[in-house]
Amino acid sequence: MWGKNTGKSLTINPKDGFVIPVDRSADMGDELDIDLQILAALDSDFGSLDVDGDDGKPLFGRLRKKLGGLTDATMYGCVPAVGLGGSFTPRGMEIVNAVDHVRFLSTVTPRQVMNWKF
Repeated sequence: MWGKNTGKSLTINPKDGFVIPVDRSADMGDELDIDLQILAALDSDFGSLDVDGDDGKPLFGRLRKKLGGLTDATMYGCVPAVGLGGSFTPRGMEIVNAVDHVRFLSTVTPRQVMNWKF
C-alpha cells in the first residue's frame, strides 16, 4: 500500500498470510522526493515485481501465457487456496474474481501482522 505522506507503508503477502508494516515516512520529504519514489515504483524492473511459485520459478509470465491476461476485476488465484491444499504453481491457478477471491481467502487462514525491525 502507498500513502502520500508515508510512501510504501504496507506489504501484503497473500500466499503466506503476512501483512508487513513499513515506516518510510522519513523518506517522504518534499514533492520532488514523492515524485521520484512514484517514478521508481512505476519504472520497476518486471522481474523484481514477480513472485516465485512453489517450484522456485517466477509465476507471472507463465500464468499470463497459460491463462491469458487479466482485467481490472480479476486476478490469478490458487484453486483450491494454498491454505486448503492448493499449489502455488501455474497448474494450480485460475483467473478468478479479485474481490470474491480475496474475501474468501480472508476466511481460510488468519492474517499475521509481522512487526519486523531491521
